[in-house]
Amino acid sequence: MIRAGLLCLLWLPAPLHAEDLPDPLPLDYALSQANNQDQADWLQALAQSQGALASKQAVAADSALTADINLSASLLEPSPISPAQSGQDYAGILTIQKKLYDFGLTDKAETSADIEHQAYEKYQTYVQQQRRLDIARKFFDVILSDLKYAWDNEAMAIAYVQYNNAKDRHELQQISDVDLLNLEDQYEQVRYRRYQSEMLQRKTRNNLAEAMHRPGELPSQLVRPYIKPPQQALPGYQQLLQQALDNNGLLQRLQAQVRAADLRLQAARQTFRPRLDAQVKAGTYSRELSSHDRWRAGISLTIPLLDSESVMAESSRQRSRWLELRGMLEQSKSLIRQRVLALRQTINLQQTRIKQLQTTLAAKELALDKNRALYEMEFKTDLGDAMVAISEVRYQQGQAEFNYLLAWMELDLLTGKPVQPQPLVSEP
Repeated sequence: MIRAGLLCLLWLPAPLHAEDLPDPLPLDYALSQANNQDQADWLQALAQSQGALASKQAVAADSALTADINLSASLLEPSPISPAQSGQDYAGILTIQKKLYDFGLTDKAETSADIEHQAYEKYQTYVQQQRRLDIARKFFDVILSDLKYAWDNEAMAIAYVQYNNAKDRHELQQISDVDLLNLEDQYEQVRYRRYQSEMLQRKTRNNLAEAMHRPGELPSQLVRPYIKPPQQALPGYQQLLQQALDNNGLLQRLQAQVRAADLRLQAARQTFRPRLDAQVKAGTYSRELSSHDRWRAGISLTIPLLDSESVMAESSRQRSRWLELRGMLEQSKSLIRQRVLALRQTINLQQTRIKQLQTTLAAKELALDKNRALYEMEFKTDLGDAMVAISEVRYQQGQAEFNYLLAWMELDLLTGKPVQPQPLVSEP
């Protein structure tokens, strides 16, 4: 468990929630905050899904049964030969209409809208998994900031002791002004780094609170996860790449958008297609004329003749969008191919780094025990340097372990698996 190094950190007042953050904060609880549907990226994904649904509904509405009533009232001077000589004319007409067939245009529009809607529905899960990865990254940043503060705080304490001792020796004229000033400069440099670390503690906690959508609720203590041996070997690059190309949420969304854009392009090129409509009219009139039918039912076939410019313009617009989406898809595939390779290399590299740092830490701790024994016998005075070296190695250990865990989690995201920080345990 990593404790915040300072009691003087200025926490902002926290807004009220149904429950406060646990103290200390475990990683599992932090990741559960990714389910919050008030976060910006989730709302944006939901808006895209709703937009696709609206397009789907608009296409369906164009083919739906429509009905309207037209009521009219007029004053007129009838023709002398008209059988109805009333100067007033009232009419009520009910019209029911439905598109029967447009030779495939509506089918393509409905299919393209449905493909996009389903793609955005699935994409919301991908966005949620991205949020889990982001929370984990910021969670680890907090722990690293605490380790960095512990390292710099240890170094500052040692530098201060050395500088303070040097002042006493300077008064006895045992060291020169230059040597004293150099030690003071070293102390001020370390003191500045320690101040930077203190600010980093505050910044990383604020970033974590924002990622969890709990602004102002800055956790003071976090439960540090530790690595345990993986349960299975890391798959080969080609296997991981194929999983990513088949299951990646972003690629699936872009592939669906390309298919939908292709259907819209086909529909735009086939706009000059006939349209068959059915219509029923029923009316009541105050003036009886031969042109006033009580009811009428029929079908009509509309055949477009001229409008080539608008068809060409719409085809060009849809082709432009289709090409744009294809470019985005190919670019995303390229980035994923590179990222899968980089993550696999990171996992292998960090595994080696973790083992190396375990050996380094054991050596540093052994050296500290030796220095402590010599210090007690007053043979050595560099006990503090050995303690600083251990703090530095522990910080490097945290970096290696968290880079390892994050690489696994991002690999899960790219290959379409639930983002879960495995393998790990809560405490060593």
